[in-house]
Amino acid sequence: MLIIVIVCFLVLNAIFWGLIPVSRHSPHQQLLNFFEIDYKPNVFFHLIIGTLFYISAVVLIHKGGLLFENQPISNVSSE
Repeated sequence: MLIIVIVCFLVLNAIFWGLIPVSRHSPHQQLLNFFEIDYKPNVFFHLIIGTLFYISAVVLIHKGGLLFENQPISNVSSE
């Protein structure tokens, strides 16, 4: 269950960074302004960050068994 929550967070970040366009009023810039970080990200920064979040979500969902304990479906349904 934890792996699904983590992957959902990564996919939401991929959408947030990869699909929302760069502008003065974008959520990215408002977040940077809120934390008083003086950085203006460009389009390539957004695409790279979004792609990295997406790739990490795909790798984690397919290879997550190496990091998390897998339970057979029969054991989950008997709880």
